[in-house]
Amino acid sequence: MKCLYPPCTKEPKSRGLCANHLVVARKLVASKKLSWANLEAIGKALKPKPKIGPVEAWFMSTIPNAISTNSNLETEKGSDESN
Repeated sequence: MKCLYPPCTKEPKSRGLCANHLVVARKLVASKKLSWANLEAIGKALKPKPKIGPVEAWFMSTIPNAISTNSNLETEKGSDESN
């Protein structure tokens, strides 16, 4: 995969953009000239990938999707506090 900016051939760092073009996009978003939602809608940026570290990934890989919802985790939280 390469940066979303057409003439660029660098590897993307985040949101489909290389480091240089990500800086430009962040400045435009910070200055309120554009938003990430606008850039995503017109295909000039991707949605951010969830950030999860290796330890969190290990723990989460052992939890089936059926019980990984917040509502199920909230009911389990109460039982942990009694121990």
